[in-house]
Amino acid sequence: MRPRFLAAVTEDVSSLRNAREAFRGIASRIGGHIVFERGPAVVLATGEPVRRLGPDGVLIGPIYQRGAPADLSADDEGAALRTAGASLMRSCWGGYVAFTLDRETDCVHLTRAPLGDLACCWSVASGAHFIASDLALLLDAGLPSPVIDVSSLIRHLAAEDLRRSETCLSGVYELRGGDRLSICRGNAVLATLWSPWAFAAAGGFITNPDEAAHRVRSAVVECVGARAAEFNRILLKLSGGLDSSIVAAALRE
Repeated sequence: MRPRFLAAVTEDVSSLRNAREAFRGIASRIGGHIVFERGPAVVLATGEPVRRLGPDGVLIGPIYQRGAPADLSADDEGAALRTAGASLMRSCWGGYVAFTLDRETDCVHLTRAPLGDLACCWSVASGAHFIASDLALLLDAGLPSPVIDVSSLIRHLAAEDLRRSETCLSGVYELRGGDRLSICRGNAVLATLWSPWAFAAAGGFITNPDEAAHRVRSAVVECVGARAAEFNRILLKLSGGLDSSIVAAALRE
């Protein structure tokens, strides 16, 4: 089952207590449970996988190192906490979101994997930040039904391939893949941790065509194999285009 999650971050003790009680009711309805409750944050999740990142973090969704599910060591978990999730971007890939708490500042950091398989939207209501895998859970948490943001809709129609943090719903934002949302004392700050441009720099060019082909092929086969290994039966939607044809060839191998 694809994981779902809902989180609330607020410095207000009463609001946090109310969110915790509301989350317990939601958990009983959707079959989830509270997986993280630390400082100003409470996180509900359903589905697998969910793993703790030491005492001050939780990771929701699949995560891999090279061609296998990630086996995060205590050092890996410590690095994720110290870097507010940035170390995961450098050493892992997958479709995860990670919540980490900085004990010294009481800031809560939410990091979304560059792959972005697991959706992540957020909004603010009554002084609290709510983050969820889908709009339905935000509404379950008590947020008012959003209205269409006409200006955002126009920008989306004009450049639909350009992903922004804004959505076409007023007051609802998306945490883009590779970005981090830091909530400190009621303020939200966005930072980009991963960008494809870092790999397009001139210093990273591979000038040998055979080596380039070998490295691309190895990476594709490893990644497809890692994702496929989780399932006993796989259905591939073959469009006839390049991407799905490559996946079909990698699956056969």
